[in-house]
Amino acid sequence: TAWTDLSGNGRNATLLNNIQYSSENGGCLDFNRTDDSYATIPHDSTISNQVFGTSNNFTLSAWFVIDEYVNYSCFIQKAFGGSYSNTTAGLWSEATNELKFVMGTNEGSNPSGSNLQITYIATPGVWYNMVGVADGTNAILYINGEQVGSPVNIASTLTRTRSENGSPITIGTRSTNSTPECDGRIANISVYNKALTAQEIQQNYNALKGRFQ
Repeated sequence: TAWTDLSGNGRNATLLNNIQYSSENGGCLDFNRTDDSYATIPHDSTISNQVFGTSNNFTLSAWFVIDEYVNYSCFIQKAFGGSYSNTTAGLWSEATNELKFVMGTNEGSNPSGSNLQITYIATPGVWYNMVGVADGTNAILYINGEQVGSPVNIASTLTRTRSENGSPITIGTRSTNSTPECDGRIANISVYNKALTAQEIQQNYNALKGRFQ
């Protein structure tokens, strides 16, 4: 029922609705749509302020394989609702086999200037390492250690006022107020309160890729 935070910061996740452990690829957790399984990490002001809020310097990373891509699934994010604009920061996937790094303003209904997205077309049944970076100026997406797409300027794209929320961090769903829709396995989630460099992202990828090839 628990997923332990290996950083030593005590931000353990609670596993909900029949998430199963699998020994596949050195160990992972199996999320399924039938049981609406997902996980939550309680809100705390430090990580909210330094990552999931108004910060422009952070990194989110996930190792996963998706059996069936469905709309509005999230590997990790912190939001009070299901819109892109509800997002503070998150790693998403869509039914069009898209992976998305999303930043939002913590408000509903997706008004203009309320969210930014960087997209990559993925393949079902394949393990990926997805990393979203905000480096103080730009949002950047990395897949399997390599940058994909073009950086997106944060200030010129998120033109509405950004804010924090008191919602839990969620893994496998957009929010606790949205239907969980992750259909696959997640092996590793990492959150940094700084922008990792391209070299650091490549180093992390190389350290774990042997498990997933």
